[in-house]
Amino acid sequence: MRKMKITIFAGAKLTRTTGIFCSLMGLGAGLIPTMGCAATHAGETADTTKPVNSFTIANNAQKVTVNVDDVFEVSLESNASTGYEWSIVTQNTKIIESDGKPRFVIPQEAPPGTPAQQVFRFKAKSAGNTKLVLHYARPWEKDKEPAEKFSLEIAVNKAKE
Repeated sequence: MRKMKITIFAGAKLTRTTGIFCSLMGLGAGLIPTMGCAATHAGETADTTKPVNSFTIANNAQKVTVNVDDVFEVSLESNASTGYEWSIVTQNTKIIESDGKPRFVIPQEAPPGTPAQQVFRFKAKSAGNTKLVLHYARPWEKDKEPAEKFSLEIAVNKAKE
């Protein structure tokens, strides 16, 4: 393979291979800010596994039942521009486990500052009873009471056969 020399900026020289490599690295660096961002727009889904149940603030403090291997979601309104976010405070990971990081579902063409839905996915791992508690707070305000609290009493039944 014949290497071409390219002169850029005050005599700096790159070979064609190095130039291509640098271009690809620059392109990759442009994608870094979007990596790990779990935002979707209303109507889009980030995961193809359909949850069996979806719970909202209307289910706060209720008792619910799911089966082992069921996937369920908790969807709560959140406004990240205020610094507040929902976080899991209590969960028995032997009975239910979080299925990845929460995602934010943003309304289509929403202006900045519009509240979104913060969606947590869980999978029921084993039969038993557990309490799931989430708090809506600013992470850096450790000594303050959360602005809101959400809880579910969850009964997980053995898988259907």
